[in-house]
Amino acid sequence: MSFSPPTDPREPVSHIEDPGAPRILFIHGFTGSPQTLQPQYLAAIEAGFNVKVPLLSGHGTSIEDMVATRYSDYLSDVSRAMDDFCLPEGQVAVVAISMGGTLALDLALSDPRVSKLVLVNPLVVAPADSFLDFMDQVIATGIEIAPAIGSDIADTSVKEVSYNGAPIRAAKSLYLAARKIEEQVGLLSLPILLFSSEEDHVIPPISGEVLFERAKNVSRVLLRRSYHVATLDFDKDIINLGMLEFLK
Repeated sequence: MSFSPPTDPREPVSHIEDPGAPRILFIHGFTGSPQTLQPQYLAAIEAGFNVKVPLLSGHGTSIEDMVATRYSDYLSDVSRAMDDFCLPEGQVAVVAISMGGTLALDLALSDPRVSKLVLVNPLVVAPADSFLDFMDQVIATGIEIAPAIGSDIADTSVKEVSYNGAPIRAAKSLYLAARKIEEQVGLLSLPILLFSSEEDHVIPPISGEVLFERAKNVSRVLLRRSYHVATLDFDKDIINLGMLEFLK
């Protein structure tokens, strides 16, 4: 392997060593960056996979750059990454966390080039209408940024590189998209490996339960020592090993 991680872990990553080797697209979460998935994409490169880790619109710079972005922008980002990365008539596995999982499911519902999914604490079930109404009320007061949701990690020696706030309008666009995903996950029959943290302070367990119960081909692994950002947490090696075995 001739690869060194970028000096700035927020930077996008694209590594193709053997053009004929299997390909994995990695998708980070809301307010996060490629750093959130660094242990996984490094393990994949070491195992001989080609990888691509895009940086989603408005992420990895300053939170002001994210305020005007919406879920549709992030979906365009991953669709474009798939077009750039996938060989003609080829297939790509997708590894994703949190909102990245929502995007991965959305992509899988419309793009037959997606072969398998590895999802870590994906958002599938949106909050209730009352919460979305509350978001509108907050926006009406002139507040555009809510408290941070990043770096929910049990291992106190590790920190996720993420924004110190969450743009409210962008978050609402994500929740509205998740409603569509929740309605359609029962249509999915491709293999899915789902990692679910038993204690998650960002996304309620119902998201994992709905995906596990409705999609047709889901294997689920419960993570007992990690919080939401399990990709960087105590169970990251479990994720790495499970991912590589699943995607062989």
